[in-house]
Amino acid sequence: TPGRFFIFMRKPLFDPRPGNDYVMSNILQRHRLLKFFDSSLPAAVFASHIHGYNYAKRGGTEYFITGGAGAHLRMENAFYHFINVEIDNGKVKYSTVKVSNFPDFRWLVYFAFNVLILAGIIIATKSER
Repeated sequence: TPGRFFIFMRKPLFDPRPGNDYVMSNILQRHRLLKFFDSSLPAAVFASHIHGYNYAKRGGTEYFITGGAGAHLRMENAFYHFINVEIDNGKVKYSTVKVSNFPDFRWLVYFAFNVLILAGIIIATKSER
């Protein structure tokens, strides 16, 4: 509908995985944002931080967790993906597109981290090595 908007945030308000709480750490801030979203009705809230995909609807707002971006997936039944958002005459349509054969770039992060340690740019403790 016209006038609706989208919210993009790093950490989600909810963690869909049982027993996990990988969300915004400030509980008061989470409740304030949720109250704001419930009253202002954004079309959708997109968050990442959790490496995987999740969809939920609360009131008139759709919530997406769309994380991973090449990192190791950490949700059961997770898959690499992107979300296509189409807006036509005030109507919003979402489609989640699975990406297969996504390359694993963890080796590159490990390599870069170790190069930065050797160059003295990062000072690592034993637990980081």
